[in-house]
Parts: sequence; C-alpha cells; structure tokens
Amino acid sequence: MKAGRSAFLHLLVQELDRTGISWCCLRNHLEFFEDSRSDVDLMILPEDQTLFERTLDQVARQSGADLLQKASYLNQSRTYLTPAGEWVRVDYETEVRWGIFPVLTAREVLHRRIREKNIWLASPADESVILWIASLFRGQISDRYRVRLAELVPGVERQPIHRRIFHRTFGGLGWSLLSWQRLLADHNFKGLTWIDFKLALWTQPLFAAGKFILLVKYLFRDIGRLWTRLQSPPGIVIQIDSETWTKADSLEYLWRLDPVFPIAKSLQWNQLAPTKYFSTLGIHFKLFRTLFKGGVILVFSSKEKLFLPAHFPRRFFLRSVDKSHWVGASALSGRMVNSRNPNPIHACFDLLTALLALTPPAPANRKALFCVLLGLDGSGKTTLARSLATSAPAELGVFYYRHFLPKTRDDIEFPWPRQIAEPKKAQIHPGPVSALVSFFRLLRNTSRAFLSRWGWRGTLGVKGAVVLVDRYLYNYLLDPASVAYAGSAALARLALRWAPRPDIIFVLEASASLLTQRKGELSSREIEEQSIRLHDMPLHARKVVRLDGSLSPEILARQCCQEIRDAIGWD
Repeated sequence: MKAGRSAFLHLLVQELDRTGISWCCLRNHLEFFEDSRSDVDLMILPEDQTLFERTLDQVARQSGADLLQKASYLNQSRTYLTPAGEWVRVDYETEVRWGIFPVLTAREVLHRRIREKNIWLASPADESVILWIASLFRGQISDRYRVRLAELVPGVERQPIHRRIFHRTFGGLGWSLLSWQRLLADHNFKGLTWIDFKLALWTQPLFAAGKFILLVKYLFRDIGRLWTRLQSPPGIVIQIDSETWTKADSLEYLWRLDPVFPIAKSLQWNQLAPTKYFSTLGIHFKLFRTLFKGGVILVFSSKEKLFLPAHFPRRFFLRSVDKSHWVGASALSGRMVNSRNPNPIHACFDLLTALLALTPPAPANRKALFCVLLGLDGSGKTTLARSLATSAPAELGVFYYRHFLPKTRDDIEFPWPRQIAEPKKAQIHPGPVSALVSFFRLLRNTSRAFLSRWGWRGTLGVKGAVVLVDRYLYNYLLDPASVAYAGSAALARLALRWAPRPDIIFVLEASASLLTQRKGELSSREIEEQSIRLHDMPLHARKVVRLDGSLSPEILARQCCQEIRDAIGWD
C-alpha cells in the first residue's frame, strides 16, 4: 500500500517522541492525520528547530515523500507530496505573535501542553488565544474557529490559571474575552471589534519589560527575514503553452495546488505587454505581491520569453507536444520532465510536482563547466541535450542549455521537442558587403562569449552550473550558411583560438545513412563536405570526447554525465 499523509504524520509523531523534541499541535488537531487540505500547525522550542528539520527530512526519506516547498513566513513551512499523491504541509513556529507584537512563547505553550491519544495539544487557554490571533490575521472568525472556541470555554473556566493567561496576553481586554467567547455560537454577536484586539496587543509590551525585549528582537529578526523573502519569494510562475487549455482547466488546476499555493492569492495573466510606464510598475507590483504572498501566477503564452524581471527564478514552463505528451521545464534548475497523460490538468500537475521536487543544490565553489555539443544535423545533439536535462543526477548541479552561443541576456532556453521543422537557411553569396557584415557578426558573437565567461548577465560565470552550448562558434566552420557567414574560414579559426575555450567538447559522429534517415535537411554532398570539415576542424578544449551518434540518447547521456562528473574535480 502506498504511503499517504496518515502514514507520514504517524511516522513523524513517532520520531519526534523518540528524539525527545518538545512539540504540540496548535490547532486543527481533528484533521491532523486525514485531511490533506489542512495544514499541520506545530509549536517547537527554538533550540530544537535544527533537530526538528533533520527529523522531517528523515521521515520524508523513510516514507518516500518529496519535498516540494520550503518557505519562511512568520512561521516556517515545508510541504511534501507522498507517494499516494497527498499533500502534507507542516507549519512550525517557535512563538505566537501578531506581527512583531509578542503573544505567547514556545516555552509557555509547551509547558502547559496536554496529551490526547498519540498527539500533544496546546492547553485550552493557549489554543483559544492562538485561534483569536489567527482570526485577527484574517480579519474574521471562520465557522470552524467559532465552533472550536465555544468548545474550549469549559476547559478554560475549570482552572483559574487558564483565565489568567487571557489577562497576561490581552491585558484588561482578557477579563471580558472569555465571556465573549461563550457567546460565539450566536452568529449575531457584535460585542467585539478587531481594534480592541489591536490596541491590547500594541499596549501590552509597554507594561511588561520581557515583552518589550521580545518585540525588539522580533523587529530585527523580521528585517532579515523580509530581505531574504524579497530575494526569493515563495510563490511560483507557471507558463502554459497549449491550444486546448481552457479557463475551466485553469480553475481546476489552481484548486489542486491550493494546499500549497492558496488560490485566493493566485493570479491569471494573459501576457499583455503594458504600453505606459506607470502601468508597467502597476503590473510588476501586482506580480511581485502575488509571489511574495506565496501564490501562483498562471501565464498563457506560446513564447518562451516571459515578461518578468530576472530575479523571479521560480518559473516553470509546461508545453503540450501532442494530445498525450507534455513537457515541463524549470528555469531555476534548468531541468526538464515528461508526462504521458491525455488529461491536461493531470499532466500539468504531474509535471509541476516533479519539477518542484528537482530542487537544485547550492552552487559549488567551482566555475561553470562549459560543454559544447558538436555534430552534423541529425546526429542527435538536441536530443542528447534534452536527455541530459531530463535524466542527469542532481549532484551535477544546475543545467543551462544554449543554442549556438552562451547568452549575455536573461533569455531562457530549453531543448524542446521540435513541433515544426525549421527550413534550412540558404547559402549567402560571397561579396564585399556580406563579408564585412559577417566580420562584424563574428566579432559581436565572440564578444558575447567573452562577456558571458566573465559573468556579465551570462551563464558561463554561474558557479556550479553545467552549460550545454549547441555547436558554439564552431558552426562558423561546420555550417557557415546556418549562421549567415560569408567571411574567411581563417578568420573563424582565429576567433575560435581566442574565444573562451570549452571544458569538454562532445563530438557526435554518425553515418551518412543515419543522418539522412533522421533528417533530410542535408544532401549527400553536404553531409560529405561537413563530415570532412568536422574531421579536420581544430578543437580547442581541455578534453574532446567522441560519441557514437547511433546509440540511444539514454546511453549517450550516461556517458556524458560520467565525463562531466570527472571534469568537476579538475579545478
């Protein structure tokens, strides 16, 4: 039987008790094991946070769950997907507060916790306070919280110490709060306003030195947390390219993601380019606000380039190849995944969850590994690049694919399966004008390679990355027509001699019959001419690896991964 949410949380409870971590469930304990749309809200001691996170990782490994989301709000949040396809979102915090205003500390709550069956619960008074604060964040009391608060009243009234908790938390308001709580079953109750709560929370630190110290501590901690969150917002951008996708599909898709990325915070966007400066700022503010709050920006566009600032790395591209084949890609990791599912919603869900689980490791202390794929049309360069982006182990780091040249811009490229064959470019007639233009193009592209190598908005300077470039400047010698080059071959060789050199050049060799079978773009004469050029071409690289293009992409990808793994240890 596949492990689901219940098995994951039962194992988590066992491990927490075994390791001696003090914890308790703050609210929604009735849905603790079963309701996959309900968060698991836990309280732990600050000194136990590192051990708690290691325990979560261990439980995920044992249960086969994938970590899909790590986010930092006022609390910390981790979301897992179990092998049974159920969400488990674990929110854990080390204090209860409203903004920077302290309410309860973890030590207070855990000292008064109670055991019910096999989970620890907050005391009735602490849970009541926590529910009031949660309602204050939302600006309303939900029906579920209303019922639960009414149920907690007898447990609070039985012990005077619980009544004193209300007074220490809310000051003078605390004496009236419990009596108001009894009346919550009456939906017409109007005796309490949120401003009363806010005034109580604002003034309490003025009368308690300990709370004032906590307030200052929370203020400085939140400044650092805000900066981190601004740099890496918890929300995501999903760009869908499909002719059959509908608005109904979008709504259903967002509902499936709701446990992790709340639909109330999500945004659908049709990629209409703004025409005025202020409208540009307005759109960017709206997009950033959505990502900052942890929502989804759902974009519909057939273009790979996305109208978003470059510091939004959590972008995902989902493309329909045919009725039952979808391909997804992640701008953060450069990885791709496939899905064979005729249902577009299920296919997109499978792709996104797989891509979210492909969290790239932190950049290693090494420069980018620069690899060139070289071969004739039909030798399998793009297919090999796609196989590497799909199946390369995570230890190799982030993958970047570039067609022809490394980029000095923020364009995103993936080796997508081609849906429409591109016509072959015609040979340029040599002449003084075309030769001069070719010279300046060669100079420009060589300069771009240098800028990218130096890290100027390019990929060759990204630490810990593996950059796959299709042909690179060698295309000026192998197939000049494809790059509209009518200049001297000697000039192209000189540019290759001085341009940044690849670490590895993978040369794919294939027979003329195989090239003709795969692609009919080249004539027999062109295949023969280009094969001679490829054989005689000077290859400036630290290592040249020749591959048999007749082998399957999976075998070739394994060979390339081994070469890349060996090359990582060069420096």
